[in-house]
Amino acid sequence: MDINIFNSALNTIRSNLKNINYALPFNKDTAGHIYSAFVFSTIISISRLHGNNVTFHNQNGQATGTFIQRKSPGNIHSNANQYTYAQISNRHTSYDLHIGIQVHGKSRVMHECDLALLCNTISERCISRKIDPDHSNLRMFIECKYRTNDLILDVGRSFIGLATEFSNSKIGILVSNRNLLSITNLMKHYNSKQLYFLNIDTDYSEAHDYNYLFHLLYIILNYKKKLHTEKIRLIRLPKKP
Repeated sequence: MDINIFNSALNTIRSNLKNINYALPFNKDTAGHIYSAFVFSTIISISRLHGNNVTFHNQNGQATGTFIQRKSPGNIHSNANQYTYAQISNRHTSYDLHIGIQVHGKSRVMHECDLALLCNTISERCISRKIDPDHSNLRMFIECKYRTNDLILDVGRSFIGLATEFSNSKIGILVSNRNLLSITNLMKHYNSKQLYFLNIDTDYSEAHDYNYLFHLLYIILNYKKKLHTEKIRLIRLPKKP
């Protein structure tokens, strides 16, 4: 990741998170972490646009003004650090959005979720009882892939394999800053299973896919059952800071 792209993404994250402190040193391992944080912050921004209340909490459930991100997959209940998660709520629902946690798949093997959306009560229960969430607890899971080179089809195949392990979750999304027609075609075949591939770069240059995410989150946060792609309307993209 180029230092200029890094700084631009960092500014966008801070803008999306608003009054939350976020810092990440620039190094060779930074790209994946900052892209996951970028997607996390984009979901926060969109959730607010939908009228949801967003608060940030640490492992003790206390409100926090600092976003501490896991640098490797970990347990939702880990007390190695006061990792941050977001609570997204409205008058109908309350969800917690976690970053970099592990989830039990159908095989009972543990898998990393770059982003995992859980019902607030389940999230709090897992943290307090020190247990890991089950795939059936997921309302949404997101796999984030930042690439400086072109994507390869294996990325899409791996995501389908992960989705098979998480088959009881409601919606699965593969998000990348790069596009690949064969992955797009592969994922279209699985849209009926509510699996999606979105190309969202750190400058929000792909308007259509940002809109897709905008509408997916409306469905998730308002208990809608199906995404009607023909009804997707163009919305104004967030301004670059």
